[in-house]
Amino acid sequence: MYIYKHFIPENVAPKGAKRIGVYDGDGKRICTVPLGRLAPVEKEPLYSFGLVSDCHTFQSTTSFDGNTKLKNALAYFISIGCAFVVGCGDFTQTGFYLNSSTDYNEGQMLAYKAILDSYDIPVYEIFGNHENYNGASIVTNLARAKELTGIPATAYTLSSAADTEEVTGTTVRPNRQVTGIGNDLFVLVGQSVSAKPMSDDDLTWLKNTLENNQDRRCFVFIHSFIDDDWSSTDDRTAEDADGYILSDSGNPCGARGNAIVGWWEDYDQTTLDKFLTTMRNAKNAVLFHGHSHMEFESQEHDACANYTAKNGFKSAHIPSLGSPRTLIPNGDGVYDGSWTTNKGSDGYTEPDSQCYVVDVYDDCIVLNGMDMANREQLVMGTYKIVTTT
Repeated sequence: MYIYKHFIPENVAPKGAKRIGVYDGDGKRICTVPLGRLAPVEKEPLYSFGLVSDCHTFQSTTSFDGNTKLKNALAYFISIGCAFVVGCGDFTQTGFYLNSSTDYNEGQMLAYKAILDSYDIPVYEIFGNHENYNGASIVTNLARAKELTGIPATAYTLSSAADTEEVTGTTVRPNRQVTGIGNDLFVLVGQSVSAKPMSDDDLTWLKNTLENNQDRRCFVFIHSFIDDDWSSTDDRTAEDADGYILSDSGNPCGARGNAIVGWWEDYDQTTLDKFLTTMRNAKNAVLFHGHSHMEFESQEHDACANYTAKNGFKSAHIPSLGSPRTLIPNGDGVYDGSWTTNKGSDGYTEPDSQCYVVDVYDDCIVLNGMDMANREQLVMGTYKIVTTT
């Protein structure tokens, strides 16, 4: 007998649900049961926003369908009355460079800008590793990037204010944004290079921003997850020096070997410790990130796949809007982090598309996990997170 057991305490049913249906292997309903702890939040939210990551919009000359998926998501967010959209990086495939550091190409940025210009909804985004690939220097390209996309300069990766001033003639804050609505603060920190997602300057700025806003509810958006690769010799249940289990959302079963402070074999424990301390001290903060592409369904094999508080703060992963990844068993039937995408015969087209609609209340938020390809809500991706202000 198969026992369905991958719900976590934060899961709630979609708004409007009344009962849970129980079905046999042939899809025949056996009975219904009360919702119990899965009961949805039925009151009206203060506001709602769309939350996406890893769109990977590409040029129209390729078969990759990230462009259509982003359009579909923006149209849906508008149709249900979202106030704005937040994107956690990798909104293009290779930023300004297509195949090498000398193969400069504006097509992807132009395609992205054309999509945003077609929809009347504010979009706040940050750079991910894919905006920094192949030797691309966002400092060098800052002026052209602003001209192409119209995105505020704060959304672009700059190694320092001096670099910014040299390129643009004006002093602009590095790849960081802050915006707010009511008592809620939205804090966005993008990547400066593909190889080290979080710098000391970023950490200092984030720490100061959160410390100066202790009386506000803070939503923090970065691109990558926290924990590094968990090899067969690692103990994923081991506690760190502060007694926390370092098992972040976004890396189910150790599927990905890179993280916010480590890029494959390059790992920075000092930076990780600073980031963990900053987030743990911000009792009013919730962290959001993308990068791994792992789909909502990964929660069945790893309870931390989509959401966890094991690091001492609330952390939620956003699956890929462009190409979600699926955990698959190895030859022994064990889920060890192996994954695949359901790519089409062209090697690119991926039918799945996942993201969140976030409903914000005075005392909690509800992350409504969406199968955007079918515009359906996914129960395993729907969470109620209690917040403080």
